[in-house]
Amino acid sequence: MCGIAGVVTLGGQGALPGIISQMTERLKHRGPDDEGFALFTPDQVVIAGGEDTPAAVWQRRNGNAPQEKIAELSGTFQVALGHRRLAIIGLGPDGHQPFCSADRNLWLIFNGEIYNYQSLRAELQQLGVSFQTDTDTEVVLAAYQTWGEDCQLKFNGMWALAIYDQQHQKLYLSRDRFGVKPLYYYHGNGFFAFASEQKALVKLPYVQTGINPVAAFDYLALGQFNPAENLFQNIQELAPSFSLTLEVASGQLTQRRYYTLLTTSQIAVFKQSQADQYIQEVKEKVKAAVRSRLLADVPVGACLSGGLDSSAIVGLMQEIQSQDGKSPQALPTNVFTAGFPGAAIDESHWAKQVVDATNATWHRVFPEADGLVNQLEELVYAQDVPFFNSSTYAQFAVMQKVKEAGFAVTLDGQGADELFAGYWLHNAPVWWELAKTGRWQALWAEMRQGEVRLSGVKSLAAQVGKNLLRKNAFLFSQTAAYTQGPEWRFLNPDFVAQQSKAIAGKTVHPLTSLNHTLSDYFTGWYLQMLLRTADRNSMWASVESRTPFVDDHELVEYVFGVPSGYKLHNGQSKYLLRESMRGLIPEPVRTRKDKIGFATPESAWLPEMKDQLRQYITPDLNEFINTDALLQNWDATFAAASRGGTLRLWRIINFAVWKKVYGL
Repeated sequence: MCGIAGVVTLGGQGALPGIISQMTERLKHRGPDDEGFALFTPDQVVIAGGEDTPAAVWQRRNGNAPQEKIAELSGTFQVALGHRRLAIIGLGPDGHQPFCSADRNLWLIFNGEIYNYQSLRAELQQLGVSFQTDTDTEVVLAAYQTWGEDCQLKFNGMWALAIYDQQHQKLYLSRDRFGVKPLYYYHGNGFFAFASEQKALVKLPYVQTGINPVAAFDYLALGQFNPAENLFQNIQELAPSFSLTLEVASGQLTQRRYYTLLTTSQIAVFKQSQADQYIQEVKEKVKAAVRSRLLADVPVGACLSGGLDSSAIVGLMQEIQSQDGKSPQALPTNVFTAGFPGAAIDESHWAKQVVDATNATWHRVFPEADGLVNQLEELVYAQDVPFFNSSTYAQFAVMQKVKEAGFAVTLDGQGADELFAGYWLHNAPVWWELAKTGRWQALWAEMRQGEVRLSGVKSLAAQVGKNLLRKNAFLFSQTAAYTQGPEWRFLNPDFVAQQSKAIAGKTVHPLTSLNHTLSDYFTGWYLQMLLRTADRNSMWASVESRTPFVDDHELVEYVFGVPSGYKLHNGQSKYLLRESMRGLIPEPVRTRKDKIGFATPESAWLPEMKDQLRQYITPDLNEFINTDALLQNWDATFAAASRGGTLRLWRIINFAVWKKVYGL
């Protein structure tokens, strides 16, 4: 796992050594083990190292060994690539980047893990390719040389990469199918630049940025991050499943989608024999995904909330390590949990059942309000953009604990809700499918047995009724949810008026079936937000977070090919995953229905923090927020939020902190 960065001068050459060094310095947390640089003119390349480049790398005598110190390098260049390395597989100097082809024409910087790199290596060797190292990095570059851009379709894993073809003066960027690894870019003012995190771009002297009002409205008013927008003006995110090519000589930029997730619309009548086949296949594929993500030359742990998803991963890790005959020091599994003693949302008692059942070593952390307020600015800076609630801080604290315990890799259950149908709102499209096919008895059984509150049943039933009247796609609108509550009146009316047209277009989603609903969650802004949050929290601690439920495309494609009636059955969410975990995790955990979702006691925390948070509400926010009204009602607003929901107030505060931290 690493941090990557690059900069290109369009139509000339520039003083790039200082710029690329500045960019990688802001990504140091993503790769504290090594740093490397390659700088190009049309007819030469200069390889440089830095203060964190290991001595063994300087002593090498191969094609990508550094020749200069970046701090002492002068002159002008057309292209510069920079890399920060977190050593996970192949800890020695062979993994140093930028990595080059034998003829020194192609140069790769790579962030991520390709879990099937060993089988790809064998396939390439059968085609006559020879290898000089045992690294997955060399396999990635050889795959590109052999199969061109189609190599992406052969990768199973997570990645963001850049390849510079010096002969053809072409820069190629690629991001993994589902967006686990981040990649951002700026194109304008005579430059093109890219990086793993936005913080590496926003302070560069030629980058013209600011606050994007459309994205600010999405966040403050609607509680969303639209993937097509970015809070930093003029900085773009390369979308998942996309690649980008820059012709350096002309400055022409071309993007293409290389992958589309297919999903079935089939409505099938539930049959237990078929369900048993699906359950067995899901178990095998989830286990294979976990097994491949245990590949590392450093210790691997797991995050354990006590919910089904993280518990499934821990249970499988323990089974795999036992079956594979790992050395005694590899056992037991090490797990990391955030606890909130005395709080209703504390899941520690569930996590303890898994710990006891698997004989895991349990590392615990106890986030509190004073820790959040004291680290708030650091957390916002680490995240790049404002986050949505204080569960981000709980995850941040867990990753700091992972680092303190000496682990560089964790497995995480992120994405299982979006893959297997874990949210209560997922009931509605199932009800719609049953209603439109006239299966009224099954519909009543699902509504009666479901894990949904009575108020939720009434709401979703009303939506299904509307759908029957419309005779078209199920419509779900979040507008009312986000425009109610006292905090709405604290938004600047002019700001709201200017952006109000966005509400209708961004909060109504046509969803025709459960699988299409899940696809919207899995490939849309919601999972992207969760993945971005996890990436920044883990990488700030120099920890690689692996997500078996998200980036194993064979598992994902299989589950999206299963009819929806097998995903929610007898009112039980994540039916296939639950059933596949029988005997692997404690039965109370496997069957629990009180979904909490990695929550924190935020309603109790906010009143404790309100006096310290007041400092962030300053007049420079008035373009977006009516600060006078908010400050005049400060105490009452916090009291109301503590009783009736903290999300809207937290967004306002978090936005204010972000604006200050990044000097916008």
